[in-house]
Amino acid sequence: MSGLAGTTRVLFVLPSLHAGGAENYVLRLIWFAGGGAFDWHVLSPNLDRGDLHEAFVASGATVRYQSIGYFNLVKMIRFYHYVKEGRFDVMCTLNGVFGGLTLAIAKAAGVRLRIGWHRRSTPAFRPTWVRRAYAQLALWLLERSSTQILSNGRAALDHFHGLNWVNDDRFAVIPNGADASAFAGHRETKEEARQALGLPVDGYLVGHVGRLDPAKNHETIFRVAAMLVQREPKARFVFCGKGTDSAAFRQQLEHFGIVDHCTALGLQPNLPRVYRSLDVFYFPSVTEGQPNALIEAILAKLPFVASDIPGIREVAPPFLHAELLPPRAVNPAVEAILSKLRNAQSGTEEAFEWASERFDLARNMTLALQALGPAAAGADHA
Repeated sequence: MSGLAGTTRVLFVLPSLHAGGAENYVLRLIWFAGGGAFDWHVLSPNLDRGDLHEAFVASGATVRYQSIGYFNLVKMIRFYHYVKEGRFDVMCTLNGVFGGLTLAIAKAAGVRLRIGWHRRSTPAFRPTWVRRAYAQLALWLLERSSTQILSNGRAALDHFHGLNWVNDDRFAVIPNGADASAFAGHRETKEEARQALGLPVDGYLVGHVGRLDPAKNHETIFRVAAMLVQREPKARFVFCGKGTDSAAFRQQLEHFGIVDHCTALGLQPNLPRVYRSLDVFYFPSVTEGQPNALIEAILAKLPFVASDIPGIREVAPPFLHAELLPPRAVNPAVEAILSKLRNAQSGTEEAFEWASERFDLARNMTLALQALGPAAAGADHA
């Protein structure tokens, strides 16, 4: 090992240090691992100081902001020297396909274990011909430079690598992990949770947890909210996530005429409290890798209405697949939410049991750490 005796020196390359699925996952993994076995390093090519900067520092990770330079040779060379001089045992990029270049540089710098990790099941960019061409090149580099290619669900591997990935031992699915007791065991009453968040104690609350991003399909949520509050005047929508407390978000609420029927909480440190305050969870994403928010809602024993896309079908219990809807379906979503409000606890216990086993925190985090561990670092498949 290149780090201290008995430690594995790991570099994570993240999209940013702002709150997001990949960033939150790595932070949880570092906290779960504790100290001693790993020497953690986290690099953000986004030079903005992220929301999670202090949390990563508090976790014991060494934080670095450095542009990798996808089209800049000087920056690529600087990144190569950083990796070479860092003497990392493992480099893991959570930038999906676009981790191909960083993995190729890591291979050239002599990093033994090079992990590409998908967190989205479909591309996150507008498909211009230039971007498609670069994505194809990056995918080629990813497949030829990785010693392991991981994903939190099958959908991403199927989409990016074709169905034959199951015959390549470099590929593996490691589901997300969540602490079921933190959500199902939240001790506040619904009324107490609502009071703590400044929400109305009476009436129905329909909630969504997710950053302001096209993938989360907020426009459909707004259209559903506008129709639902006409059908059920006691209903109110609650939004939680980065950007939901911004001026731009409020302008959208005003545009759809629902600003008086919605509460936007922004980022919240106590997500179990947010879920506890709700009656129904609505999650109509157009693309997902493996959505933590939906997993957490199921573990909070919330009835949910969600979109019928591959990433969500892997998270929703199979016996509820027939209830999933097209992402932009407005009228069916309104009817489904009204039905859930009338039958609030229908199927929630069975869904909780299914999800708590599949997304067991200790088991799935242990699998992730094993992928980074010293035993795996000695094997080079390239």
